[in-house]
Amino acid sequence: MEGYQVLLRYYVFVIGIFTTLPSVSRAFSQGSINNFVYVNFMISEFSYLNITSIARNLIQEENDCGYACLEIPSCFSYNVAAFPDVNGKLLCELLPSDKYNNSDTFNASKEFHHFYIPSPCDSSPCKNSRKNTGKCISLYQENGYKCICVEGFTGKDCETNINECESGPCLNNGTCTDRGNEFNCNCPPGFSGNRCEIDINECEGRPCLNNGTCTDRINAFNCSCSPGFSGNRCEIDINECETGKHHCDSNAFCNNTKGSYNCTCIPGYIGNGVNCTGKISNRKPSADSTK
Repeated sequence: MEGYQVLLRYYVFVIGIFTTLPSVSRAFSQGSINNFVYVNFMISEFSYLNITSIARNLIQEENDCGYACLEIPSCFSYNVAAFPDVNGKLLCELLPSDKYNNSDTFNASKEFHHFYIPSPCDSSPCKNSRKNTGKCISLYQENGYKCICVEGFTGKDCETNINECESGPCLNNGTCTDRGNEFNCNCPPGFSGNRCEIDINECEGRPCLNNGTCTDRINAFNCSCSPGFSGNRCEIDINECETGKHHCDSNAFCNNTKGSYNCTCIPGYIGNGVNCTGKISNRKPSADSTK
């Protein structure tokens, strides 16, 4: 980067560089000495600031564009053609702003050089900037700058990371990890979602067998089993005949079935198995009994 000084006396152009000028330590290199007004422009070679210009002129010398900019109070930078046209002229574009306030339109160029006023932004004081977000704004009249921070950072130079976890965004005892303008929640078992706000319904997979009724719990479920079944998932067929949980008559056989049982009267008895009465006689009827 190279700099040169453009000087005017009562806005009358003066050709040449005055070596008697003191070195300019302020970021905003503009002022007046002995009725001379000066601005110290810096060059960014083969760069172009693509904003609406104040004026566009053809000039003979590159410095002429700087003189023209100094004449206009609203001019803060300018573009100059890197190469003359067929008539030996250079295109000069006077601009009302600078590359710091328009960083998204400041691009490399094969045809232009860009000239700008030195700024505290040259040292890139604003931290944690990202492409097209967060930038340094030159405050020329105050000889200062202002940082426009990307989301997630604060402070004069955007040096402080905002801890998004401080507000406790993770629900249901989720663990929060700050990521710089965002956070991640590590959810405990049974919960999901960006903030662990979703209770996972363990009943959605229909874990209860044999027509059992499922009740969702936190990271668990309960099965209410239909009669004749037991177990955490109602997977066990209860043998009512072995456990004695049946209503068969004492004179009946108990037969276990899936989820139930049936009763059959033993030989010599009649009934539905739950009630078996009267012993069947095996004797043949006598002749007198037929009369």
